[in-house]
Amino acid sequence: MKHHQHISRPCQPVLQSFRNENTHREDMKMVMFGGVNPVNIHFLRNATLIIESGVQRILLDPMLGKRGTLPPYAFFRRRPQMNPTVDLPENVDGALEGVTAVLITHCRWGHFDHLDPAGWRWVAQKGLPVYSHRLDKRYLRRRHLHTIPLTPGVTAPFFMGKITPITAVHGYGLVGKLMGPGVGYFIELPDEPTLYISGDTVLTPEVRRVLEELRPDVAMLAAGTAVLDVGRPILMPLPELVEFIRLAPGQVIATHLEALNHCRTTRQELATAVAAANLQHKLIIPADGERITLNETS
Repeated sequence: MKHHQHISRPCQPVLQSFRNENTHREDMKMVMFGGVNPVNIHFLRNATLIIESGVQRILLDPMLGKRGTLPPYAFFRRRPQMNPTVDLPENVDGALEGVTAVLITHCRWGHFDHLDPAGWRWVAQKGLPVYSHRLDKRYLRRRHLHTIPLTPGVTAPFFMGKITPITAVHGYGLVGKLMGPGVGYFIELPDEPTLYISGDTVLTPEVRRVLEELRPDVAMLAAGTAVLDVGRPILMPLPELVEFIRLAPGQVIATHLEALNHCRTTRQELATAVAAANLQHKLIIPADGERITLNETS
């Protein structure tokens, strides 16, 4: 059973069908599967969202600045528009109340779309613990953030459960190396659905391994197919996005869409491609500000 928030902007037919399927409420979307405790995902914008698990509120990749406060990421292939290209949803202040920890996939080397000045200042003011790649420790601590460094492939305690950073490769070949180190996360909390956050990555053997061997109940997919002015995309192109969704054993939540000038895949294009592959039942494409509940089947 899925519950969809009303979307005020016009939608094309395929995307509208994604949002209208089994609609019963306008404020929340619900995914039912075998589990015990519900988990809420409050999607804010781009890669920024809040995982609401028990008493914990985990903020992922806080880009909290206003529209147009960051420079463009592409100038020739894409219109050189200031970023973010959209504002945060109106309910963001209430959503951020009660956040207990922060999780960052990558942040150095110009990746302000995952931690911008407004984001790190907000986190520093709140004094929240920040889980990140170990190589980001010095960068974050220079910004007065209480950093808990994690090593890719090494499982660490995470509240009452555990977390494993998964290497993310942000592009192909030399460009991918120049984008710097990043991770996704595989999160296991007691009596809750397992969650895989892809981070900014292309479809690598390691990503395939997580989907096929660790078999997350829910996967979050960076789906914007970002491109720079040179080289191949630095996020999965549409064929890889479809393959990721095909490989995922459970539901997939698409993020990193329609908020940055270098992200070329739109919600509509993703919905169309996934529907053509007959995989639409596995995909959720949230609107900015939407909440998703991951709940038990019974």
